[in-house]
Amino acid sequence: MGKTSAAREDMLKRIDRVLDRIRPFLQRDEGNIEVVELTPNNELIVRWKGNCSHCDISDYTTRLAIEQLIREHFPQVKSVIGLKA
Repeated sequence: MGKTSAAREDMLKRIDRVLDRIRPFLQRDEGNIEVVELTPNNELIVRWKGNCSHCDISDYTTRLAIEQLIREHFPQVKSVIGLKA
């Protein structure tokens, strides 16, 4: 694994730890969120799990809550894209 790959993997782990802050709220409604990928363009792709995967407001949650939280800690992330399972 090259230096760039290792740095990206480390960043993904740190992002996942930040998402741990909101997981209890999602899990209360039998949902969750999973980090899928950080693209070369610094777009974070996440996947909604459980009840979140078919929730009507998950797109809104992605933009307003998740993206704001991630960009607070990782300003280099340009956007967050939420996929439904």
